[in-house]
Amino acid sequence: MGLSTALLVSAATPAVFAAERNSIKPASITSIGKNKAATEQEKKNLFSDDQLIIKYTKPLTATEHRNAGATVIQQFSNLNYAVVKVKDKKNIHKVIQQYQKNNNVQLVTPSVLYKSFGIKDPKAIEQYHLSLLNVAKAQSLAGKQPVTVAVIDTGIDRKHPDLKNTLLPGYNTTDPLSQPFVDSHGTHVAGIIAANKDNGIGGYGIAPNVKILPIDVFDGWFASDYSIAEGILYAVDHGAKVINMSLGGPFPSPLIEDAVNTAINKGVVIVAAAGNDGEDFVNYPAGYEGVISVGAVDKKSELTYYSTYGASVDLVAPGDEVYSSVYDYSKGSSFTKMSGTSMASPVVAGAAALLLSKYPDLTPTQVKYILKQTATDLGDKGFDIKYGSGLVNIVSALQYNTKNITQIVKENWTKSEIIKSAKMITATEEPQVIKGEITKPFEQKWIQFKVEEGDYIQTVLDGAKQYDYKMMIHFYGDQNKTEKIEVNKTGAGKTEAKMVKAPFSGTIAIGVKDVNGNYDSSASKQSNYSLSVQTAKTLPEDDSSIENMIKIDGLPYQSSGKHTFTGDKEDNDYFTFEIDGEKAVKITLSGIPGINPNLSVYKVDDIFPANEENPIAEEEKTEILKNLMEGKEYNDPYAYSYGKATSEPVVLSFVATPGTYVLKASNKPSNYFGIFELIQMLFMGVTSDDSTTIEQSLIPYHVKIDTKVLPPDEDNYPNLGGEGTVEGIMKGQSKEIGEVANIRAAAESVADPFDEERNAYVKSQLDASIPYELGKSTSAYLQNASDIDLFLVNPKQTAIYELNLKNKENKIPLMEIYQVKEDTTKDGEKHLDLNYFGDNLDWSGYSIGVKEKNYTGLKKGETYLFIVQNNFFNDMSGISFDPYEISTKLIVSNPEDPYEDNDSFENVKNLPGATFNANFAMPNDIDVFYYQATQTGIKGVTVQTNPAEVKQTYPKELLGQYAGVVTIIEDRNNNRKLDDEEFNNATYIQKGNYGYIYGSINVKKGHNYFIITEGYFRDMLPFSLIPYTFTFKDAPTKDEDAGSIVKNNVPSKPLKLTKDKNSALQSAKGYFNAGVPNGDSDWYEYEATKDSSGVIKLAGGKVTDGMISVYQNGKLIAQADYYGAGDEEILYLNLKKGKYHIEVKDSYGNASVDPYLLRVNMQ
Repeated sequence: MGLSTALLVSAATPAVFAAERNSIKPASITSIGKNKAATEQEKKNLFSDDQLIIKYTKPLTATEHRNAGATVIQQFSNLNYAVVKVKDKKNIHKVIQQYQKNNNVQLVTPSVLYKSFGIKDPKAIEQYHLSLLNVAKAQSLAGKQPVTVAVIDTGIDRKHPDLKNTLLPGYNTTDPLSQPFVDSHGTHVAGIIAANKDNGIGGYGIAPNVKILPIDVFDGWFASDYSIAEGILYAVDHGAKVINMSLGGPFPSPLIEDAVNTAINKGVVIVAAAGNDGEDFVNYPAGYEGVISVGAVDKKSELTYYSTYGASVDLVAPGDEVYSSVYDYSKGSSFTKMSGTSMASPVVAGAAALLLSKYPDLTPTQVKYILKQTATDLGDKGFDIKYGSGLVNIVSALQYNTKNITQIVKENWTKSEIIKSAKMITATEEPQVIKGEITKPFEQKWIQFKVEEGDYIQTVLDGAKQYDYKMMIHFYGDQNKTEKIEVNKTGAGKTEAKMVKAPFSGTIAIGVKDVNGNYDSSASKQSNYSLSVQTAKTLPEDDSSIENMIKIDGLPYQSSGKHTFTGDKEDNDYFTFEIDGEKAVKITLSGIPGINPNLSVYKVDDIFPANEENPIAEEEKTEILKNLMEGKEYNDPYAYSYGKATSEPVVLSFVATPGTYVLKASNKPSNYFGIFELIQMLFMGVTSDDSTTIEQSLIPYHVKIDTKVLPPDEDNYPNLGGEGTVEGIMKGQSKEIGEVANIRAAAESVADPFDEERNAYVKSQLDASIPYELGKSTSAYLQNASDIDLFLVNPKQTAIYELNLKNKENKIPLMEIYQVKEDTTKDGEKHLDLNYFGDNLDWSGYSIGVKEKNYTGLKKGETYLFIVQNNFFNDMSGISFDPYEISTKLIVSNPEDPYEDNDSFENVKNLPGATFNANFAMPNDIDVFYYQATQTGIKGVTVQTNPAEVKQTYPKELLGQYAGVVTIIEDRNNNRKLDDEEFNNATYIQKGNYGYIYGSINVKKGHNYFIITEGYFRDMLPFSLIPYTFTFKDAPTKDEDAGSIVKNNVPSKPLKLTKDKNSALQSAKGYFNAGVPNGDSDWYEYEATKDSSGVIKLAGGKVTDGMISVYQNGKLIAQADYYGAGDEEILYLNLKKGKYHIEVKDSYGNASVDPYLLRVNMQ
């Protein structure tokens, strides 16, 4: 699919798409959380802002490109594509228009950008996926045929010891002169597939004997569609049998799709990550037909919270905290755990490689068939949208008898096969309905009938909810004439439709298949469909135009159902109606199979204001309207709405004032209403393309118009004053009014103009607010698009509440929560403020939605405002005819830790101890303590979350993970109050990741310090019931071997190892001490009484990155520094009889408050 001209402007800035380590930024004391603007910006950065993809029937000349305003930067002549760079990206829409005028251009679309689907969260070391999938046994069943797996990703660490002799020469699609840029993501993916086995380093891959072809498609943080397409074609040309793509994005690219089809047709298996949206969604390239799409499960074989699911997902594989090779930018080659469908995809790619090593002649479809047929069923019996066909079972796949693969399991059917299997029917002007079931994998069902040149054929395909079907329309004529059309615009459970015109006389064959090869062979036959076919010799006449509008005599209105969208170009139908008073209007356009229409309403009185002196003639009015509604002269509609999906109804509701209105219904899916609306349309998964065919239909549509007089605004806000103000509404609410009056009175004496303005704003909202009692239900209307409803809340207890919003039309409004605060300035002036406390926005997908259910924490004695308004982010269809309902339910009473209230620097409490437990159970919660240093030295600081210590019966939304950032500020004047100049010298403890933050600080005896902890939350809610443990320990300074002098790698007084009485194990415990120049290292003596082999292990705390060196007579004979912080260092070695010295240290020379444990076990 392509995109409209206006769409291109949405890609104004680039996004960071490659996975990177989560880092914690310096935080303010008052709040810390996700930047919503940044989050929204990331969602928008899905297209290049100056590069276009051009598909042509005949190559364009350099002059044609230059005249269009662009230059060619890359050609895909075998696919008929050119990649061009726009000279002036501010006018990119004009460039698009120029290309669209060229008869040799089939399609023009912005270059689509993709991102890595990886989530980095290093914690443990075990490779649970190997045991879960019984990989060792699978490898014993594999064949000996060589297989090359292309990893289209970021660059791979060529020097990594666990990828030795595995990597072929790499290729950089964005800069062929350079080698692939070494990165952690690609290295991790490559290790999952093919890490070396039995080499004593790290773990091992699913298929350690394959060769990896590294293809770097990321230019910095980006991977464009054309760089990915080139990577696919490069892999095909260089012998890859399997391609893994742990990357993706929400929008399809025709360039990538054609490259994928080319690869599959040449026998290359393609595996791709499904995505990390955590919802039913389709990402690409995983969503393309023929690609094996992989979701992620954890070590319990349960779908991870982040894994994308849906009908397009074929299989699931371990993807949560998968341990593999990595490139660390500071350390180099190392290992870590990462999470994401990026990690699940290479597991399946490795499985495909093992299968091809045994059966090298299998086609991509046959490989997909075997992997799906042999998967371990999870979730609902058989295929389901959560787990697809199930958990990949590599052992069963390798044990599968390939002789059982049926003939229907193939990429393409021949004409003779289609005609032989197709059922002959008689098509007429009346719809003929053919019902069928898909009971076999990759099964196709066909019908056929005779057509004459110029016949119109209307097809409609309806299918079962969790299956995604497509139509294949083939025309066969004399002299081997053939024309093929594929129809696959909608997703699972949605209607596919197409009206086509017979290009010649002959036979038409119409096929139905599941895009993903899914089926249901059970007695219930859940994979079923209904195919409707009708024909016509001529198209219905267009009964509506600007010159001949359909006049609606009265409202409500229901059309006769005779209107259709037909014609060679766009078809616009016009209706005119009168509104006699201010009222809400709702217009519903019935769903039209195969079409994504839109509605717009124009108020004639706004276009032609009354002018008795110089009236406009009717002919002139008609011409003006035609230019405004169909010409190039743009005019904002009074109201508008577009379809959210093909074949779906379109609803438009708005508040109308008296006058004459024109309704325009159009089958053109493009958006012409401006950039903001365009971006919203994109987030809702809708794209449009002026260069593609505008769909038509023989199926009539219906228009329904209803009106309703809405009740008066409940709070008369934001239009205070006049009759119906809230004084009358609030009469009798004496308690709440009294509390508001007290707040208002406290700020009356403010003299500062800025404070006066702010106070006036807050007071206007307090005056208008309607009291709401928690635990009750209430309802109200949003009377127009800009209406805001305010509810005053005074909690009777501190608790966490569930908030629910409902509406019969499912038009859930946006609710924001604010805490009303009264502050006093240094000058004694008082002012009111509204502190943001949360909302019900849902930022998890590519559309900015709203949640029906949300949670918040409220404190007894505080005052809050619930502000309700229309979801202006993406609800383009207007207001609701029905009221919304608010209800709340208490979930947890008094969830705060025992140190509350300690959210401010007033009456600050002393630090409870060197170690204590607390939480951030309220929004905007921070914990402020006061510490009086009793000695000078270094203090180690850690904040570790403890998910296991909280009830798992709580809603999962309340158990969000976070990073506990610490701010330490010296109270230089010892007044136990934070002064501005003191804040400027703050120290931030923020190293680490979600779940564990660490750092250190120098303190001085007799000095005092503020210690502030605050949560940086990974999920949407700005609070969590997961407690944290705070530690404030003295750094060790007593060096165990301080008296030893090391000369030429020989210590004068080495430390002794403690021998185990029952085994060959010798061990020692110690510290990497602070204050040692260049970092502390400890030297131990080990004597091998005979030639021996074994292992040396060094384990430390979460922040220790251990390093082991073994010397004999001052000569280094073995060293290990493979693993990262918190990961036990392991060194396998052989020793001759003799005396050795073992040096242990942190590889960066860092000290740690946690001890290390050294173990030597030589046999």
